[in-house]
Amino acid sequence: MGHAYGKLQGASEEGKRTSTRQYFFQLVVGTSSGGTDPRVFSILKNLPGASCKVPSQDLRKTGIFHPKLYIFHGVEGEDIVLVGSMNFTNAGLHKNKELLIELRGDVSELKKWFKDIWSNSGLITEEELEQCQKAWDNRINKNGDPGEQPADEGSTLVMKKNIFSSWRKYKKALEDRAAILAPRMSDQEEESVLGVNDIWTNVICAAQEVLESRHWDQESGRILAGNMDPYKPLGTMGGNGEFCGVMVNSRDPAQRDAIRKILRKFKNRKVSHLTAEKRAEVVCSYLSKLLQLDSVGISAATRLLTLTRPDLAFSYNGSSSKNLHILGGIPTDSRTELNYKKLLEEFYSTEWYRSKEPKYPKRDNLIWKCRMALIDLLVYEHNNGTSDI
Repeated sequence: MGHAYGKLQGASEEGKRTSTRQYFFQLVVGTSSGGTDPRVFSILKNLPGASCKVPSQDLRKTGIFHPKLYIFHGVEGEDIVLVGSMNFTNAGLHKNKELLIELRGDVSELKKWFKDIWSNSGLITEEELEQCQKAWDNRINKNGDPGEQPADEGSTLVMKKNIFSSWRKYKKALEDRAAILAPRMSDQEEESVLGVNDIWTNVICAAQEVLESRHWDQESGRILAGNMDPYKPLGTMGGNGEFCGVMVNSRDPAQRDAIRKILRKFKNRKVSHLTAEKRAEVVCSYLSKLLQLDSVGISAATRLLTLTRPDLAFSYNGSSSKNLHILGGIPTDSRTELNYKKLLEEFYSTEWYRSKEPKYPKRDNLIWKCRMALIDLLVYEHNNGTSDI
């Protein structure tokens, strides 16, 4: 494919197809004028059989790269070419009134044209990717993303991936996001770690007290399940009746006791000496143990792990997985143990995660100790701004 612009929806849909078929996929995409979403490159980089390039300076010196060409190699040998106005974007694929001409038969000239373009293009460099990100941010901040679905504030914020390049930027992003969300999610006026109405670290601290207790009562179950305010942050399980029955109403004491034993072992597990890959393996070993229990799915399991070790785990549910996958360059919507492990490895390797622990002030130290769990503030998509998180 040769394209002026590429956006996330196009790349994500291509990713879904590559998971069910074996074939190769080549894309040359322009990066002019902020029209290309830089996330496209990270997603396509992780697709089996996919290659993505940007046009060389020679191809761009007389003007912007602006073709829209699709070449499909049929399984029976016939090639099909589409030429027209449609960009590789959500708007182009689904919304706009576009014109495409389908060509069959002898399309050798168009194939040769693409082959020449491909030969005169290259992988995007770090400098080009940074320029692409800046151009994209400038366009979004100025005009929004024409034709794309409006995003929750968290969705917009999380895509500015430079906030993950350092601890200082990450902490500032958390504080800014908390300032937006907290007033509409709590009527309390307490000053806490992330500012007024910090319900996230409050839930984590409450859960830590539960985990230290030998006896779990009904309130302990509510804290861990998050089935009601003020314990809903970090992935409420209010809609999971079976899990809440075990945790809150003690319907299966043996299963709740099994959960407690797993979490206690996880809480005391030392991992600071391990590589990112080995650390992720340890976390996922406890995830697997929880998932063997009848009432525990991946959303509930990752919430429990997050409340137990907020330095190591994050909540992984239907409202956070989309943005988490974007951050980790995972081209699928599936919430699986394998994808969770990939995300852990990715995050453990970043500068914001590997930063040195701040001793003072106390609030910074607590944010640092909860740094993996608090990523939920940035990735969780809230429905119509409600507090049902």
